[in-house]
Amino acid sequence: YEAGFGCLNFKQSHYEVMKGNDKVHSFHLKMGAEKVSEDSTNIYYIFPKEKYEKNKVQYSRFLGWLIMLSITEYKVGMYAEIVRSFSESDVKLFSELSGDTNPVHLNGNYAKNTIFGARIVHGALASSIFSTIFANLLPGAGCIYLKSENKFLRPIYLNEKVIFKVEIIDVLQEKKRVIFKTVAVSNDQECIVGMAELYIPE
Repeated sequence: YEAGFGCLNFKQSHYEVMKGNDKVHSFHLKMGAEKVSEDSTNIYYIFPKEKYEKNKVQYSRFLGWLIMLSITEYKVGMYAEIVRSFSESDVKLFSELSGDTNPVHLNGNYAKNTIFGARIVHGALASSIFSTIFANLLPGAGCIYLKSENKFLRPIYLNEKVIFKVEIIDVLQEKKRVIFKTVAVSNDQECIVGMAELYIPE
């Protein structure tokens, strides 16, 4: 919401919540979201910016607790996604933090003579967005990232819009673990595909 309303200046947010996620439904109704329709799987909401601004301080401290479900509430097919792009400063900062100074990420003259034709985003930087989704959307605050596996199918270029999506493909209730399919798509092509395993604490 902070990104959409604050940085992108959206007037309202449209989103869906899968039926059965009672805590999530309750939270968004308290925040001022308006139910507009539903189907056999989801309930659809509109969240006006002015209601978010009015209520965000009151409810933000409860966000992590409300979003985090018990292991029995996670179902195959649940998903979350966000859209990101990576600027020159993002790539430079990641290079400094990680120590990965490969010129294909940092030097335009070098990169244009490679098979990529231009500078590309670090694969580790791009795939880290899955962790962002896990921590903030699904499963939510408190989950433990145990394992991941990624295949990098095509490069991601600077300032290129990328859709990152995670989807539950299995729930191991006895072990309190959730298995996700992860995918990043740009220009209607898969850039990253993989899986992740997360632990859901009590």
